[in-house]
Amino acid sequence: ASKLVNKRGEGLLLDIVLGVFGAVIGGWIFRALGTAGATGGGPGFTIPLPAGAKPSGGGGTELRFRWNNRLLIVDRSNSPQADAYQDWKTQESARRGGYRSYSLIRLDRVKYRDYESAADWEFLYTTDSGNAQHAVKRNIRVDSSAAYSLSWYTTPQDWAASQSDLQLLYQGFQPK
Repeated sequence: ASKLVNKRGEGLLLDIVLGVFGAVIGGWIFRALGTAGATGGGPGFTIPLPAGAKPSGGGGTELRFRWNNRLLIVDRSNSPQADAYQDWKTQESARRGGYRSYSLIRLDRVKYRDYESAADWEFLYTTDSGNAQHAVKRNIRVDSSAAYSLSWYTTPQDWAASQSDLQLLYQGFQPK
């Protein structure tokens, strides 16, 4: 029956088990987002979010969520690059001049479940309004027709404390 949820046979049972677990732990719940009826056809996925997470901005293929001075941006590409790491290298090179006080921390290939390719791009920068930010962007190539990026932003002072939230997001994120 779970084959109805996605091509990998994951989904319904995993969503139920993790949803119950997430709802019990710290008020996190799993939300199915991006279905045509809910968001006008944005990226389809399930992700755990704390009860206080508020959608903000975004549009098209991008959804944004804010809570506790943290920002998560989930974006989808329907024409992904073959290699998530090479894609981030190209984007890092092109964008580094666009960030004030930019400082690369790391750009690495990462193993993320059984997806074709994944990479992390972590950096520091200062917003136009003068706020220091610590960011990590995970590029996940799901297959030849879909890739997602999970972009996580906090202040440098909140970075260590935010890592448990980030790990819950990585563990619970499920493309549809």
